[in-house]
Amino acid sequence: MKTRISLYLSLCLVFVAQIVVHGEPPEKLNIIYILADDLGYADVSFNGQEKFTTPHLDRLANDGMVFNQHYSGSTVCAPSRSTLMTGQHTGRTPIRHNSKGPAGGQLPLPAGTVTVAKVLQEAGYVTGAFGKWGLGYTGSEGDPSRQGFDVFYGYKDQVNAHHYYPQILWDNNTKVQLNSKGKQEVYAPFRIQEETLKFIRENKDRPFFCYVPSVLPHAELVAPEAYIARFRGNFGEETPYDAKKGSRKTGYGSQADPKAAFAAMVQILDEQVGEIRALVEELGIAERTIIIFTSDNGPHDAGGADPEYFDSNGPFRGIKRDLYEGGIRVPMVAWAPDRVDAGSETDHVSAFWDVLPTLAELAGAPVPDDIDGLSFAPILLQNGNQSSHQYLYWEFLGGGGKLAVRMGNWKAVQLGVSKNPDGPIQLFDLPTDPEESIDLAAEYPELVEQARQVMQEAHAKPLYAKFNFLPGDDAKDALFLYRKGPLKLSADAIHDAVGSISLDQLPTPKPQIGVKLKPATTPFTQRMWAIALDDIERNIVLTDDIRYFGAGSRYGNRVYTRDIALTGVLGANFFYPKIMKDSLVLTRKIRRELGYKVSQNKDKDHVVEEIKVPWEVIAESDKEIMAKYRTNSYTRRTDDVVWLWAADDLFTKHPELADWNWLYTVGEEFFKDFYDPWFDSSDGLYRGQPIFQDLTSSAYPKHLTIADCVLMKAASTNALYYRGMLAMAHAATMSSQEPEQKVKWLKRAEALKAAFQNEFLLEGGEVTYYKDRYGELSPHQHNLGTAFAVMFGILEGPDAKRAYANYPTHDRGVPLIHPFLPDNKGPHNAATWPFCSTFFLWGKEVATGKSLVDYNAALLGRSLGTKMAEKSKKIAANEEDWDAGLGSFHEKIQLPSGLIDGSGHQLWSAAAFLNVCIRAGIIFDSDKAFN
Repeated sequence: MKTRISLYLSLCLVFVAQIVVHGEPPEKLNIIYILADDLGYADVSFNGQEKFTTPHLDRLANDGMVFNQHYSGSTVCAPSRSTLMTGQHTGRTPIRHNSKGPAGGQLPLPAGTVTVAKVLQEAGYVTGAFGKWGLGYTGSEGDPSRQGFDVFYGYKDQVNAHHYYPQILWDNNTKVQLNSKGKQEVYAPFRIQEETLKFIRENKDRPFFCYVPSVLPHAELVAPEAYIARFRGNFGEETPYDAKKGSRKTGYGSQADPKAAFAAMVQILDEQVGEIRALVEELGIAERTIIIFTSDNGPHDAGGADPEYFDSNGPFRGIKRDLYEGGIRVPMVAWAPDRVDAGSETDHVSAFWDVLPTLAELAGAPVPDDIDGLSFAPILLQNGNQSSHQYLYWEFLGGGGKLAVRMGNWKAVQLGVSKNPDGPIQLFDLPTDPEESIDLAAEYPELVEQARQVMQEAHAKPLYAKFNFLPGDDAKDALFLYRKGPLKLSADAIHDAVGSISLDQLPTPKPQIGVKLKPATTPFTQRMWAIALDDIERNIVLTDDIRYFGAGSRYGNRVYTRDIALTGVLGANFFYPKIMKDSLVLTRKIRRELGYKVSQNKDKDHVVEEIKVPWEVIAESDKEIMAKYRTNSYTRRTDDVVWLWAADDLFTKHPELADWNWLYTVGEEFFKDFYDPWFDSSDGLYRGQPIFQDLTSSAYPKHLTIADCVLMKAASTNALYYRGMLAMAHAATMSSQEPEQKVKWLKRAEALKAAFQNEFLLEGGEVTYYKDRYGELSPHQHNLGTAFAVMFGILEGPDAKRAYANYPTHDRGVPLIHPFLPDNKGPHNAATWPFCSTFFLWGKEVATGKSLVDYNAALLGRSLGTKMAEKSKKIAANEEDWDAGLGSFHEKIQLPSGLIDGSGHQLWSAAAFLNVCIRAGIIFDSDKAFN
């Protein structure tokens, strides 16, 4: 035994090379890969089945090569197929368990997955799949049409594949009616076989990859009566399977003769393999075709199946859902006349993840880098050096969590991993103990420790939260599915009381940035993501000497500080950092060119002398600057302070772009020359209307004059001043100012925080809309004031929760968040703004610790549709090109009608959706940025 250990240790250090030299390098071969479903190692007579025979498979084995030590990718369907497609074992492949997808079917392979079909497609092969897919539903990124297959016919949902007389099958992305409900008219395997043979005939003159993931002999146990009759009575007295009995709801049909039905299903499978081979020979393409046959995992015991009676696992322990040999060692045979030696067999240890590199080598295609597989083409063709694995690794989430490793002749198995990841590991010597009945772990602790190390190193964090089961796994799923009242965000549509808009009505933009979402999102969410990025990129303004973000299609190339800055903190700072920096620098350049003036109307009805800033009529020189940058950039509103938050956030996220000295110097200048004059020492607050509101009373009670609006003290504005002061303190540190400079800004921030808490809270702890010039508080709450106070830490813990408690939401066809003053129907108060709702819900998540991303996504989906407000004649005549209609993120949603309105391709509305996806943790490759 010690000699065996020494040999194994040497195998761990280097790959084993089996040198075999025979034959010529292969030309580009047609490839037919047939995958049985739940067929055990000994369910074929060439591996010892004695209850029935498989003559066509036996003939294939006699004329080809039998692999004695071939392993499936997993012990259940979907992950096994995922390893086959990706060349990655279950510790790294995207799909690691049988898990339902958000729109039916199974969780999909993500966009960008390299599959064997894509590799062969790029090598010039026409590719087709016929049977059970199970790696993504129609419309998802995992759909076979998006994973390298030119043609698909069969079941996309593997649960539907449990039924052999289904109502529909899929022909590419078209539903095909097969059977009337409850009727047994067309046996699906026969129809799928017809399409398989058709594909081979139609592509006989060019290289093809024909993937045949058969549904046979998976439960339910159903076959045409003529086949069952051949076996009825051959297996003694049958025990009927009654689907209505038992505690487990399987959905399988009842079967009076389960053993006969199982044998009949295997016979159909065997005959179909024979038909495929016969067609290849008939077409005269056998000499340039390889057929590989195997099974996706060990035998099942569902629906009345009896693997013990048929000895389906042969000499091995375990069945489907076990990681003992019987659950994962599968039959495999390869046939290629004049290339694969007839009547040969091999003990080479291989697994499903070896198929991708093998088929790539047979096709003369490049082998992808990020795979775990090793080509077994050298052993198959007896040509070249055959590499062997240092180890094979499996993980299975079912049954409490299971891990297995094969290392040379040793097999390690760990059970109960979900509850006890450091629990005991079993160790077996396979050549002397193929049934894995003698645990040698105590005898060889050093091998157990090596196996544990392999298990830890082979497991990578999953993409899907459903696959979390080992320490450190932290994948998150955000499906963005929501339904409450009339508002419903489904996998492929958004609905409300006004109307609906479906996935096929949305545009299919292709943004330049390559950032993708994780695959656990619905097709509608994926499309919203693409639209959001495209909307943002449509607002990139390029001139000869500068680039920046405009504010939305309606506003053309205008430079609005507030829009740019809020877009940055919502998400553009993550993905468009260089353009964000250019944009923020530009806003400060314009401000300096214009000076720190505040525009006055010709009648001066809003000029307030106590605010010691220059109140000036627009000069001709200023008009030239404003025309150059298409801006109204007199600071009529205190929104301008937002740039400090945006710049601080940007430089913190992207230190390589940081210019802290610039931020501090310009910030000091702004506070001194502009912001400070708006400060009221009597209560420690800043005057100035809330963010984004025009200098009118359109968002305030009708009794307020414009001067009243100028002098009001808004909760949102003061919260932003507080955040700006924190940014200045941070910049003081990062730009190496004297320590007292940081202390100065922190003291100012602390004083403003105290003033906010003293002045803006109503009796129940809610944040008021504003404090007017006479010291009275508005009885209405403000969504941005509430959100910013909580997000910036002005209100924390119970105070934060009270601020959000009983916040009014209004149903105007859909649930909408807004303060909504009943006595004012002005344009700002009679609409809800998507970016405002997003900040509000972001803050509420901070306050409550509960995710609101699904609701947030649904509200933002409303700004894509479902019905447009009718355009005014002025807009129709003068601004015809600014609105793209349904299918881009819009500026606002009208109250009470629920119609979308304002600019399409709105910058901060689109950025709000980026924010939801960031909060949900579903960005797939967030390290990518637009340059």
